[in-house]
Amino acid sequence: MNMHREKYIVKNSFLVRILLAILILFSLLVLGFFVYQATNKVVALLFLAAVILLSWKKILYGMYLVIFSLSFMFIPQLFGVINVALPEVLFFSVLAVWCITSFTKKELVLKKTRMDLPLLLIFGIVFVSGVAYALFFGWSYEISRLNFVAVEFVLRILFVNAEMILFYFLAVNILTKKDLAPVTSLLVLSISLASLMALVQFYVFGVERVTSFFEYPNFFGMFLGVLFPLSLYKAIIAKRIFYRIIPFILFFSLLLTFSRAALISAFISTVFFLIMWKEKRWMLAPFIVGVVALIAIVSITEGDVLQQRVQSIGEHAQERLDLFQASLTLTLEKPLLGHGRPRIQSNDVVYEQAHNLYVQLALEKGVVILGLFIWVFVRVFQGIRHKTGREIAFLSGVVAFLIHGLMDYSLKIFLLVFILIALLEVNRTSENLEKV
Repeated sequence: MNMHREKYIVKNSFLVRILLAILILFSLLVLGFFVYQATNKVVALLFLAAVILLSWKKILYGMYLVIFSLSFMFIPQLFGVINVALPEVLFFSVLAVWCITSFTKKELVLKKTRMDLPLLLIFGIVFVSGVAYALFFGWSYEISRLNFVAVEFVLRILFVNAEMILFYFLAVNILTKKDLAPVTSLLVLSISLASLMALVQFYVFGVERVTSFFEYPNFFGMFLGVLFPLSLYKAIIAKRIFYRIIPFILFFSLLLTFSRAALISAFISTVFFLIMWKEKRWMLAPFIVGVVALIAIVSITEGDVLQQRVQSIGEHAQERLDLFQASLTLTLEKPLLGHGRPRIQSNDVVYEQAHNLYVQLALEKGVVILGLFIWVFVRVFQGIRHKTGREIAFLSGVVAFLIHGLMDYSLKIFLLVFILIALLEVNRTSENLEKV
């Protein structure tokens, strides 16, 4: 393998082809599981065929489709009840096509990024600790019979970590700097459509807390918080008036999730965006007035729900504080590699997660993984003073994710966050490589 400043040139050797074959098989297994679970199997197969054909024609189109689908996590009416999110189905379709087309090449040209080493270390340590957890269930020192519950958990954790890293890897190696503008538009347009669906849910179907195409209100609120600064950036630079309406739609939907964590993270990330990007800041005055007006409207029309959410803050905060203390105590028992699948007992209630991203990482995978995770985000924010407006909008989304992680998190949000990190790395790369 030859290494240059911004790229790796990898000879397509027998071992590399074996790795590509494993990734193809892995992708096909995920897609097969999707078809197996789908109630409407014919629709699922036709959908996969269309995505694969589109990606085969031009891999960039497939990547665009994956990015656009991030705001449409769960659409059960299309395929029936499935456990695989729509972006995951699209992603593994694109990954399979990329691996198949790479199989016959003499060499692969891959971008070199600052995240390569920490992400590789994360997956390696998770793999080792996962195998150990499966063999020594509960970290006992006697090899027990193979516990299928433990194996299932380990496979799920490995799948999530592999998916996150592959998602980043594929985005970095398919997208180039000239794709950043259309990708920004796709992200903003997709979340605006999801927000419109949320308004329909609230005013037509009468749901109490909107979810749009997500499982839970907090999950939807998390996505809105991450992409809200990007919508502000697009509203300022775009000439079309439609883009200037989108931040209001997003913020209105965010209010209707009644997610306290999402509102706090969106507020902090927006302040971060305003502080870091001074260009055309004066143009945000109408948006600030509109946001205040929307808060007033929701306070008047939905005062009961809002009052209930505010009044429960004290009780909820104490519950989370007790859970945090119990999780920290449990973490200190096995700090290095974690507990694997933890069960946290707090106030006579057993929890499966700490409702805190950082505590959960240390509790589940150990402080080593937590340290590597922090390393990734330290690298993300390096050189922040020299960032462009678009980069600051991406970084503001990452800030929203990190703040929200103090109160709650979802594994699926990593797909969106690592797309933002990939876009930052694409923008940083000094030379554009030929599209794969």
